[in-house]
Amino acid sequence: MPSATVLRASRLIDGTGAPPVDGGAVVIIDGVVAAAGAVRDLDLPTGTHVATYEYPDCTLLPGLIDCHTHLLFSASDHALDDAIHDSDETLLLRGVAHAQAELRCGVTTLRDCGGRGFLTLALRDAISRGLITGPRILAAGMPITTTGGHLNFCGLEADGTLEVIKATRRLCKAGVDFIKVMATGGGMTPGTNPRAPQYTVEELAAIVAEARRLGGRHVAAHCHATAGIANAVEAGVRTIEHCSWLDPVEGHAFDPRLVERMVEKGVYVTLTMGSERAALKSADQLADWQQHAVAGYGPHFDLLRRTIQGGVRFIAASDAGVSRTFFDEYPLTLEVMVAFLDIPPMQALCATTGRAAEALGIAHLVGALVPGRRGDAVVVEGDPLADIRAMRRVRSVFRDGRLVVDQGLLA
Repeated sequence: MPSATVLRASRLIDGTGAPPVDGGAVVIIDGVVAAAGAVRDLDLPTGTHVATYEYPDCTLLPGLIDCHTHLLFSASDHALDDAIHDSDETLLLRGVAHAQAELRCGVTTLRDCGGRGFLTLALRDAISRGLITGPRILAAGMPITTTGGHLNFCGLEADGTLEVIKATRRLCKAGVDFIKVMATGGGMTPGTNPRAPQYTVEELAAIVAEARRLGGRHVAAHCHATAGIANAVEAGVRTIEHCSWLDPVEGHAFDPRLVERMVEKGVYVTLTMGSERAALKSADQLADWQQHAVAGYGPHFDLLRRTIQGGVRFIAASDAGVSRTFFDEYPLTLEVMVAFLDIPPMQALCATTGRAAEALGIAHLVGALVPGRRGDAVVVEGDPLADIRAMRRVRSVFRDGRLVVDQGLLA
């Protein structure tokens, strides 16, 4: 087996935000990037121990990071029923298929933000051990929610400060990579209220403190209501998922002062542009409820643009698994960011590479094609800086320097 891999392409985008390099190359030795840059500046290894891949008219990027998925959810029209009633065995097999679908899109690392029990930890570990092929997984296991709260069917309800501390300890004992908490209700769970908080600042702060004490884990907070966003920011969570700015009664309640507070505290907003992908599709591809949702996206997009313009750091995510949010459409997430949030292509790519790794606390491992990081890379046909839709045209995917996807198929 070759100990070195050399990837060459017409251009290299390294994930740091630096300008693209024409005629770029990456050298990966024993799974780790050893060198990257213009071919003319590198001393490329040769010989029988070197595997060299040439990609003319293509762009070489770091493996992508999807910062919010639900691998065990079906993405079907009846995703809620599937999540509640399907067996553990079915959910785990579904998770394998979904993880591999994301890998074929160029996603070499993903963060799973909640499912039943600890099944995603088993999936994470199987991939890590090489039993199956898939992306790296950061797994939250079960999200912490109130009794009857959003995603309560995943199995971890906790009310009050003492109970949320105990729930956090239980998750850390099981070996989760981070903590997911439902700071507000959500649309997928009947009987919850997306416009109201589920937890107080004190309860959320207790989760943050305990997660930090037990291994320095970060906390991601599901937040639709503006009041829930405020609670999560003050409590010190790392990432705000969705950030929908919902008013307690109807419409939206944008708070510029809260945006300033998010910037001050270094909070990241996870742009879960999954359902929003419907805005890119023709009406005949959409269910009736999707067509209705698209018609109302204007204010939603406007407030996310204002949040970004206020200086809040943002990362890219799909929320794949909820109804009609498919795992094999991850590139559309980046297209929504460019087309509807006015994010330049380079910033969108950083939000799914270097900045994503920074937000998730794994920048020492992945997110950029620079020496010392793991040899995760994706090759796409064309130039995504000229047309972000090039991200749909995945030619090859590498994990740790090993070819794992070739022409859309698992290698």
